[in-house]
Amino acid sequence: MTCFAGVVIEGSFIPYELLYYETPSNLNVEVGDRVLVPFGPKDRLKVAYVIRLNKQLEGIDKSRVKRVKAILEKRLFSQSIATLFEFTGKTFLIPLHSFINRIYGTFVPHRIEEKINVLDKDGLTNLLGNVRSSKKEILLGTLLEKSSTTLSLLKRKSKLEDAKIKGFLRELEGLGYIEIQEIAPTSMDVMVKIKDEALFDEFLHSRRISKSVKEILLRVKKNGIIHFDDVIYGIKKGSFLVLELIERGILEVFYEKEKEKTKTFVEKMVINGGSLEERTKFLIGHLKTHLTENGKVLIVVNEHALIEKIRTFYEEAFPYEVSISYGGDKGSIRKDIRKNKKIYISTPFSLFVDIVNLEYIIIEDASSKYHMPNEYLNFDTRIVAYKRSELEHVSLLFSTYSLDDTLLYFSLKKQFLLKELKNLRNQNKRIIDMRKEYKSKHLSPVSRYLESKIRKALELGMNVALVLNRKPYSTFIICRECGYVHRCKVCGTPLHYDKENGVLFCPVCGYTEPPISVCPRCGSVSISYLGYGIQKLSRDLKNIFKDTRIEILERGSTGHIVDASLYSKTIFLGTEFLFSHLILKGVGFIAFVSADTFLNGSNVNTSIEAMKFFRQAAFEVYPEDVFLQTYSADNPIFSFFKNDSESGFLKEELNYRRILGYPPYQNLVELYFKETIDVELIKKQLPESRVLGPVEKFESGKRFYAISIRTATHPQTVYEVIRASNYLEHLAGARVYPAPELIYDS
Repeated sequence: MTCFAGVVIEGSFIPYELLYYETPSNLNVEVGDRVLVPFGPKDRLKVAYVIRLNKQLEGIDKSRVKRVKAILEKRLFSQSIATLFEFTGKTFLIPLHSFINRIYGTFVPHRIEEKINVLDKDGLTNLLGNVRSSKKEILLGTLLEKSSTTLSLLKRKSKLEDAKIKGFLRELEGLGYIEIQEIAPTSMDVMVKIKDEALFDEFLHSRRISKSVKEILLRVKKNGIIHFDDVIYGIKKGSFLVLELIERGILEVFYEKEKEKTKTFVEKMVINGGSLEERTKFLIGHLKTHLTENGKVLIVVNEHALIEKIRTFYEEAFPYEVSISYGGDKGSIRKDIRKNKKIYISTPFSLFVDIVNLEYIIIEDASSKYHMPNEYLNFDTRIVAYKRSELEHVSLLFSTYSLDDTLLYFSLKKQFLLKELKNLRNQNKRIIDMRKEYKSKHLSPVSRYLESKIRKALELGMNVALVLNRKPYSTFIICRECGYVHRCKVCGTPLHYDKENGVLFCPVCGYTEPPISVCPRCGSVSISYLGYGIQKLSRDLKNIFKDTRIEILERGSTGHIVDASLYSKTIFLGTEFLFSHLILKGVGFIAFVSADTFLNGSNVNTSIEAMKFFRQAAFEVYPEDVFLQTYSADNPIFSFFKNDSESGFLKEELNYRRILGYPPYQNLVELYFKETIDVELIKKQLPESRVLGPVEKFESGKRFYAISIRTATHPQTVYEVIRASNYLEHLAGARVYPAPELIYDS
C-alpha cells in the first residue's frame, strides 16, 4: 500500500522539519529505514532517514511529491527511537540528519547500481530501425536482448561515458519505453541463518561458487545466527550476494524479537548521595533483586574515565554479561549493543539505539554538567532518558552526588522516589576565609592553616588532594608602570601563560603568541605575571614541601585512573579533572585551594555545578576532612555546604532563578549567528520573552554572535520566529536549556 514517508535528508540544516516522499508499494518502506530520495530541482539522489509514515498528507500538493528511489538499509531504529529523535530535535533545535549520522554513521554507497527494465519492446524495436548512431544501436540491442540490465553492462558494451548513456536512457524513459530503478547495496538490521540445511550443504560444496559466496556461507555456518552486517563485512558486493542466497532459499533473515516481559511495574528513582562506589553497589544489589531473566540494562555515563571506574564493579557482579562502548567511531555504539549482553555501559548517545528487552535505564553522575548541553553534547541526557522511559515503559534511575533543578523536578512533579543513600552531617567541613590571610600579609595561595594540615598529613605518611580549577602558570599579565593588561588580539580577553609550552594563550578563542617581557605600550620591563594556576602552585608546593612527591592531574596529563591508595606521602594536585581520574579513597583529606574558581563561571548552572563538586569531594573522601579556601566566605553556598543543607541551597537557588526567569521556570535558548542581527524583530514576535544580545562569543576558535532568550514558549516556536525574521541562513547553531515542565506538558 502506498503511503508517504516523512524523512530527514543528509546535508540540510533543518533541525526538525520533515520532507515527505511517496513510498512505492514494492519497496516496503518502514520507519527507521535509510533510503535514497531525489532532492532539489535537479533531483540529485540524497540519503535520508524515515521518521514518520502517513497514509494521507494534509495541506501538501500531492502532485509535487516525489518518490523514494531505494532502500539503503532496513530498520536502523524503531518507531520509539524515531519519536525520540523528533522530540529531541524539536526540543533542542538539533539538525536531525547530523545527529543520526553521529550515532549510525553516514552511508557511503559503494556504488548505486541503476537497473533498467524494458517496458515497451515494440517501441524500442521501431526506434532501433531509425537510429543512425552505432553506439545507440548497441544500447538498444542490449536492452532488447536482456529485457532487464544494468548501467555497468551498457557501459561495457557501448564504451560510452556514463553521462551520455544516462542522457539517452532518460530520453527512453520519457517515451515510456523503459524504467530506471536505483538498486542500492543494502544493509539490514536483521539476523541471518540457514534456511535449508541440505540445499546449503549442496551449494557450499559446489565448485561453481565464488570465494566471496563461500566466505559468506562459512560465516553463517560458523555462527549459526549472525547479523547481516557481520556477514557482509569486507566482502565486495556482499549485500547483493546475501540477498541472492536469500532469494534461492538457502539463507533466511529474521528480526530479533523481544521476549515476553515478566517485569510488571516501572520504577522511577533518584539515588542521592554517597560515593560512586557506594551508589554503584546499591544499584547492583537493586538490579540483582529486580531485573528479570531476559531483562537488559542501559547505564549512561558522561565521561570515559567514569566508565572505567564503574565497569569493574558491574563485571564482577555480572561476569561475561557486560558490554562497554565509548562511542568513539560512528556506529560503534550500535555494534556494541548487538553483542547481546545484559548490562550495557555507554555514552548519552546510546539512548538513541534500540535494545531488545530493555528494562532499566540508569543515568550515572546525573547532575554533572556533562549531561547537559555543551560543546560536545547538544541535548540534556536526563530529559531525553525520561522521554525514552515513557515511550518504552522502562524503569529510570538517576544516580547522583547532588540534586539540581531537573532532578528536583522529577522528584516533585514526576513521582520519582528520592532515595538519600548517605548524608554529610557528621563530616568535618572547614571554610577558610582567605581575606584574613591577605590582611595578615600572608600572600600564598595556600593558607597557613592548610599548610599545617598538609605538613601533618605528610609526616603521618598520608596523601592529600588539592583542587585548583585553573591550569596556567599565570592568568593575568600586567605592566606595573602604566597598568597595561596584555590581551588577546582577536577577542580582547586577558591572555594566560602556559609555562610548560612556553606560550601565551587565549582561554576563549585559542589565540597564541610568545611570552612578553617588555610592555607594548610604555616600553617598561616591569611586567608581572599574576594569578595562580596549578603550574605555579606546583612550583610553590615543591619549595614548601621539599622531597614530597607531587602528582599533577589535569586534562592531557594522564588517560588512566590513578588509585591514591597505592601511594604514600603524595600531594595530588589537579583541576576538576582530578575528580574523574583519581580514586580518592586513599587520601587523608581534600582541599579546594580556590573554591571561588568553581563559583565565577558565566553559566546559569554555575552555583549548582559548584555544589555538586563540593559534595562529590566530600562523599569520595568521607569520613575524612574537606577544606574550602575562599575570598567570599559570606557566599551562602558555603554555609549550606558546611551544614549539609542541600534543600536550603536549592530553595535559595530556585528563588534566584524564578526572579531572573531561568530554568526550571522558563526555557533558556541560546542562538549563535554567523553575523550580527537586529534583535528587535525577534523581540516584537516574542513580547513575553527576555531577549538579550547579540554579544560576540568564541567557541572552538570560531567567532559567533550570540543572543539569549528566556521564554515560556517552546524552543520550536523560537525557531519559527527566527525563520519568519529571515535569519535562518545566518544561524550557525543553538543550545537549549529547557524547563522540563514546559517541555513535557506542551
